[in-house]
Amino acid sequence: MSATAAQSQHDQQDERRRVVSLAEAADLHLQQGRYDEAESLLNEALAIAADAFGKDDLAVATLLNNLGVVHKYQGRFAEAVRAYRRALPIMVSVLGPEHTEVATLYHNLGRLEHARGRVCSAGGYQPSDHDRFGRAADAVGGG
Repeated sequence: MSATAAQSQHDQQDERRRVVSLAEAADLHLQQGRYDEAESLLNEALAIAADAFGKDDLAVATLLNNLGVVHKYQGRFAEAVRAYRRALPIMVSVLGPEHTEVATLYHNLGRLEHARGRVCSAGGYQPSDHDRFGRAADAVGGG
């Protein structure tokens, strides 16, 4: 490995650590009900992750999911839906449609619809989406 490639790999590892630190701090703020601070940290982490790893990286999807959670707690439901729906195709592409993280994202979308008072709509999932969610939920004991 060349010195340049080694430095690039090291820089990317540093960026990953920075993103993880920001996400952990955001989670702490979320748990404390400090949603604006959590949102700010997640947006910072999201910008770093998209720039350093690409917009289709799993870290980007995870941060978008977390941002959707924050928006839900803020009552900003339309923004939460946008964040979740941006995260979903990335997670499905990287992890596969039956992965438990994909099931978690579907769960978050369903909980958002519940919070919006749309208990029966559940986000307009296709039957194939429900089938995949059901199998993934069964894998973690939720089905």
